[in-house]
Amino acid sequence: MSDLDTYLQGKPYTLTSEQYNYCNDVIYGDKHVSNFSGSGCGKSLCLEIIKDVLGDRCVVCSTTGISNSILFNNKGGAGTASSVWSLPLGLHNTYHEKKVGKNTSNLFSSSDLVTTVIIDEAGMLNVDQLVLIFKRIKRFNRAYGKKRKARNIKLVLSGDFLQIPPIYTWEEARYMRDNYGSEHLFLSDVYKEAAFSVHIFTENKRAGYHVFQEALDVLRYGQEHRYDGVIKWFNKRFLPAPNDCVRVATTNARVNELNKEALNNNPNPLVVIDAVLEGPFDIKGCPADQKLEIKVNAPIISLMNSQNGEFFNGSFGYIRSIIVGEGVIVEFLHSGKEELVPYFTYEQTEYFTNEDEYGNPFMDMKITAKCTQLAIKVCAAMTVNRCQGRSIDVPMELDLGTGFSTDPNNSYGQAIAYVGISRLTNINNLYLRRRLTKRHIKTNDVAINYVLENMGY
Repeated sequence: MSDLDTYLQGKPYTLTSEQYNYCNDVIYGDKHVSNFSGSGCGKSLCLEIIKDVLGDRCVVCSTTGISNSILFNNKGGAGTASSVWSLPLGLHNTYHEKKVGKNTSNLFSSSDLVTTVIIDEAGMLNVDQLVLIFKRIKRFNRAYGKKRKARNIKLVLSGDFLQIPPIYTWEEARYMRDNYGSEHLFLSDVYKEAAFSVHIFTENKRAGYHVFQEALDVLRYGQEHRYDGVIKWFNKRFLPAPNDCVRVATTNARVNELNKEALNNNPNPLVVIDAVLEGPFDIKGCPADQKLEIKVNAPIISLMNSQNGEFFNGSFGYIRSIIVGEGVIVEFLHSGKEELVPYFTYEQTEYFTNEDEYGNPFMDMKITAKCTQLAIKVCAAMTVNRCQGRSIDVPMELDLGTGFSTDPNNSYGQAIAYVGISRLTNINNLYLRRRLTKRHIKTNDVAINYVLENMGY
């Protein structure tokens, strides 16, 4: 019996054959692996299983600080892909190839312990970043004296090409095409040469019931011959939203406007709570606010899981009382119960390989900075982008604006409608602020063709 089979014995869930084959391929296969499945298909569960089975041999990171922070039930991964692989902010050059940061060196140079690296939300990676990652892999695969033996580091890309893509300037897109064959990761020379073993799950575990899942597939795959019927079906949800709902919009400006409006209309006293920072903490990569402004009865979402399952990261509720220094009492909509949401300490960490007393390598970690803040966020509204990766199980008003540009050189708006609606676990919780039209459905046809081809269509 394999380590994977032993691990799965007695678990309160059963993996689908697609999920099992993916986990087995990552743990035991000899190829790089990619999984670009849709929302709610169980990628996060598989990621946790793989990490538990591989242990210190596996490093898990994500493309952004926020997406990294919500990995493993808000415990976080090893950091951003940029930190793990020493990726520059812009396009890399010879200087960047030679320049390796301390975090990267600690992970890969000091021993041959790490053999698998998983990048979550990898649909946001650009081609230039993937090129540099493989240059790093080639470098660290080589033996180096007595420190490390030769190895074959496996790269695992997990995400969804059919969700919100990376945004290129026109010059960057041309550079990718001229130097790497394409600005699309999955069509680039480096991706093809790596010969990834591709997995795409077909069974959605989130979307409530069959009709909703079918409607989401129309948005996801751009099935234009079905647009009229699906738009008509979704527009049944063009209804006045209840006051106690999450509001989701496409721009930060609109979200800030809605959150400020909600607080201003709340007659209760304003309470301002400043985060306590220790060390060089990067607050931009933290889900919590550095300066949190709240009031009793303000709508919030939780940014943590409770120990006994009373609420989860993303649970929606209302502040009923504020206990400065201890937390807030929140009435959660999913249960109707009041629970204490305490302060939470977010940690930014640096991983490195160490040796035990017998000289055996193991993955060690040190905390480089901390942020202590109430584990909530005012949530009268949030952006679609910020919703990506979350599930919403309460009423939600979605404002997609007036539609998106049809200019093929303007990628803004791609997958926005799909990502926004697919956050919901139940279609009855959807309230459209504006009627859905064909101008709201913008897809990446090149990515769709790649995904369908790998699904056997």
